[in-house]
Amino acid sequence: MGAAWLLLAAVLWSLNGVFVRSLRSSDLGGWGIAGFRSLFACLFLAPLAWRRWKPIKDWVWVLAAVLAFSAMCATFVNAMTRTTIANAIWLQYTA
Repeated sequence: MGAAWLLLAAVLWSLNGVFVRSLRSSDLGGWGIAGFRSLFACLFLAPLAWRRWKPIKDWVWVLAAVLAFSAMCATFVNAMTRTTIANAIWLQYTA
């Protein structure tokens, strides 16, 4: 079952550029697309995380990780809406 989830994640990750490009012409813009993308990810992942909830002792590191990952996702989606997807992905992988 784990291999099926991994394959699904790879397929969805690969379709990321197609989805962002299809929404590029909408009035949302890069920040709106990133916001809705994060909202849907939260709605999908929150029930899964809730079942495995464990108390966190040091929230500073968790908050720093959440902010850093949010900034990365927002800037990546903005890069995909402003330039070619190949350029955005190349920049991400060379970073």
